[in-house]
Amino acid sequence: VIEGKYSEALKLSQEVLQIFDHHQNTSNLELAQTKFIIAWLNAVNKNLHIAEKLFKETLDKLDSQNHPLAIYCHGMLANIYQNKGYFNYQQAYEEYELALEFAEINFGLTHPQTLLLIAAIISFSRIRGEYDTVDSFNQRRHANMEISHFKETPAVADRLNKIGCLLYQQGEYACSENLLQQALQINCKVLSEKHPQTAESFHNLGLIYKSQKRYYDAEVYLKQAVQIRSKVLGEKHPITANSLNSLAALYCCMGEYQQAEPLLQQALEICQKHFGEMHPHTATTLNNLAQMYLCQGLPTKSEPIFQKALNICRQVLEDEHPYTKTVERNLNRLKDNL
Repeated sequence: VIEGKYSEALKLSQEVLQIFDHHQNTSNLELAQTKFIIAWLNAVNKNLHIAEKLFKETLDKLDSQNHPLAIYCHGMLANIYQNKGYFNYQQAYEEYELALEFAEINFGLTHPQTLLLIAAIISFSRIRGEYDTVDSFNQRRHANMEISHFKETPAVADRLNKIGCLLYQQGEYACSENLLQQALQINCKVLSEKHPQTAESFHNLGLIYKSQKRYYDAEVYLKQAVQIRSKVLGEKHPITANSLNSLAALYCCMGEYQQAEPLLQQALEICQKHFGEMHPHTATTLNNLAQMYLCQGLPTKSEPIFQKALNICRQVLEDEHPYTKTVERNLNRLKDNL
């Protein structure tokens, strides 16, 4: 490869793969690494169809999509789809986003590969004429670079918060908590303790503590988020309703249903006012309210609310949507136990 003899390199790599295929003790990682090299060499030689197939096979061999090799695969697939032309641009963008998301989490915000992927998305967005996206990712790159110099700015806090949320979604609670606490400290210092962005940090930390069953900590942080949002955004604001829903869900986990019910009723009133009866947010709050009554042993009170939530989901999200299925399962479970 260093000498530019890609054809010879490809033959050798294929020989390696054949040897691995004939040995039962070969690990998935060894196979994945070899397939990646062959895919990369095919991509260099513009054999895009073969390269695409091999990069996908590499991803299938990996135990985790967080593996560094998976990040490079998604990046290479993005390049392939971009090179295939206009009708593959959406696939290219999705692969770039996946690669960048995993790179920020696993390599870090200022790793050369992370910054290279941001640069690739910026270049690709210019080709597509999506200049708002170009501006957005330029700001993102600038915020990431500020993190490397430990500058405490709202943009840095926002990036830390977003990465923290991604880690939370993947169940990486310790790493997520660390980043969100950093974001909270910056927000309190640079913006104020009563700023909406600070409230978001409180809210997200509360969700982490709830997931860890650290209910006292969760209550402190979620109540703080509710207080800030109620004061700054207003008691009838949709984002305030989100915090009310989260706090109510916490009280349900704690078995404190009397505290949960008025919060859910308030959240439902806000959703109905701002989004209308036929909206997913309204359906979510109705489902939460029905769940609360069911946990209290009130199935007759719970059933019509579940049914109403399901009717909304079927009309707005359609029958096969995952959330429609969730509400449907809740209702069927209730009926089975009647």
